[in-house]
Amino acid sequence: MFNKDARSILDDALKTRNRCGHPTGYVVGREEIVVFIERLINNIISGATIDWN
Repeated sequence: MFNKDARSILDDALKTRNRCGHPTGYVVGREEIVVFIERLINNIISGATIDWN
């Protein structure tokens, strides 16, 4: 259902979530959070990267 661009965005989001969810000492900055949310909204939730065929 999702095209290759969406898959890449979702894979990056999962990697970020995993870095934050495990005790690695990784700290997310405000800018990274904003970019994370904007990418999901603009590309995934809006349906821009969904193959409707």
